[in-house]
Amino acid sequence: MIKKMKKRIIMGLAVLLIAISCGKKDNKNVDKDNLDKTTTKISKDSENISENEIKKYTEYVNLKNVPNEEEWHDSFKEVFTKEFSDEKGNFKKPSTKGIEGIIKTEETVNIFSEYVKNLEENIKKNPKFDEVDKSAENLVQSLNNEKNVIVEIVDYYKNKKYEKDNFEEGKKLAEKYKNVTEERKNNYNAYSLALDKLSEKIGDKIVKKAETDGKTAMANLVKYVNEANNFANTAFAKENLKFDKEEVKKLRELQKKMQESYLKLKETTDEAATKEGINTDEFKEIKKNSEELLENADKMIKAAENNTQKDVAIYASKFLNAHSRTVDGYNIISAKK
Repeated sequence: MIKKMKKRIIMGLAVLLIAISCGKKDNKNVDKDNLDKTTTKISKDSENISENEIKKYTEYVNLKNVPNEEEWHDSFKEVFTKEFSDEKGNFKKPSTKGIEGIIKTEETVNIFSEYVKNLEENIKKNPKFDEVDKSAENLVQSLNNEKNVIVEIVDYYKNKKYEKDNFEEGKKLAEKYKNVTEERKNNYNAYSLALDKLSEKIGDKIVKKAETDGKTAMANLVKYVNEANNFANTAFAKENLKFDKEEVKKLRELQKKMQESYLKLKETTDEAATKEGINTDEFKEIKKNSEELLENADKMIKAAENNTQKDVAIYASKFLNAHSRTVDGYNIISAKK
């Protein structure tokens, strides 16, 4: 369910960017099933954001979530952590079952290779996002390092080298793997932070475009939906929804921004929205869903602070449902613009 919802979040964000940059009332240019096709049709009359910015940024958002999806956790990392590490994370001699399991994860490198290929292709695209591109390059390097260590480990056990040295090399490889995964985690966090900054920058451009066009209600709506997407993308980048103290602090900061942007949206009158061609009932429905969204975001964070994982999952699900309705409502409005 979470994986499906995350795809909806990315789709909603992309449609948001496309619709605002178009600045047109004719929605025939927006093909929601083929965003690449849509962006090539976008008019170039926007002085604030280009179609290439939208395409590259949206792909970066998509790639941000990939390393946390199920196939990564169901592959090498999960088996190695369970069968080759003790409770403190130190190496332990694996069982025959563990060795067989790690050999079966040999195809894990294909997951790395595909992701690295997609990331490298996006880095090369224009325009250049200096900080994000650089952090993505560092992530690529650490991913390649991790992939190489995985190949070494699988080869070591596949060829039964442990029988000759009584797992001595296995201990070294386990430590090596721990180091490269820590390096990858740090570089991923740097990449994620750089992308958050870019998201805020692009979001500001979109809002300014709406404000320049005299669309205050739309500007407030875009600002709020963008903040809601930022929260959702950060929260649900973690498949297991287990957050450390720094991650909880980050979620609280994003929730505060979302709350502030919602208050501006709430202050926007139905009359002002109507003057901009926004359907009153649809506008009211977004406000209603947003109150539920904010309430469950707050409860989800409090549950994370209290380490009550069951409650985190419950409120996360409720948040996603409210977020989905909010994004769907926004997409209906933007498609009419």
